[in-house]
Amino acid sequence: MGIGIQIERLPGRTRKKLARYAQAVKQYELERRRVYFRDGGHLAIPPSGQAIDAHSAAKQDLLNCLEPAIKKLVHLIQIDHVDQAMAESELTVRRAVDEAKLAENELVWLGQRIIDSSTRKPNQEKGKCISRNPVRRRKSQFRLI
Repeated sequence: MGIGIQIERLPGRTRKKLARYAQAVKQYELERRRVYFRDGGHLAIPPSGQAIDAHSAAKQDLLNCLEPAIKKLVHLIQIDHVDQAMAESELTVRRAVDEAKLAENELVWLGQRIIDSSTRKPNQEKGKCISRNPVRRRKSQFRLI
């Protein structure tokens, strides 16, 4: 699908939109609950209104994205895409639902990569590990870059 998308080449606005979408989906899924009873029934507890609003706003914000690869993924997660498949057969509906979930996971994965890369600490970069020796650690603190 969108595995060829490189986050380094995406504009700043698109990165912010993807990060916002990833956070909104995470919050939405954290708040959504199901309570199961002993008799086999269950009760679905929806997320809060704020989480639903943030999720729909982030999704709507991604709709206005100019990147063609992101636009394609966003189109796949739209209800319209599944509704078009309803006219054909049950198999195409199932395929459309599966593609929608894959596209949503891809968008969340890209957003999470952006969040992780922006919160990376300087010592986590390649080749910059902190020594366990206290003398070397103090010397490395005062090393000029």
